[in-house]
Amino acid sequence: DSTAARGIFYSEDKGDSWKAYTGLPAGAQVLCMHSVFGQSLLVGTANNGLFRIALNSTILEPSNQGLDQGATIRGIASKSNLYKNDRIVQLVYLATDKGLYRSQDLGVTWFLAKPDNSALIY
Repeated sequence: DSTAARGIFYSEDKGDSWKAYTGLPAGAQVLCMHSVFGQSLLVGTANNGLFRIALNSTILEPSNQGLDQGATIRGIASKSNLYKNDRIVQLVYLATDKGLYRSQDLGVTWFLAKPDNSALIY
């Protein structure tokens, strides 16, 4: 949605028709989205925090455990670390107006890594 406030839509027929995901608060302004390792979709909003869509679901669920209430999510990024012992750690980062957050469980829970007013810089 070009206004960023009318919802998020998906198509099951290559774009011939569209349906809205449910669960996003009415009028919530969507600022960013990120597919996390092909397993879920994270949706960042202004003042409504973060929402998550699990694989094969059409329901947006709040995913704010560990985030400051009412956070504005400005950017989402993910990184996969491979260690010498073949251990793989998948990390997700959020740039918010409350600080930089990190998740190690695909965006279900969050840890404040650095408190500040983070902005996404390209």
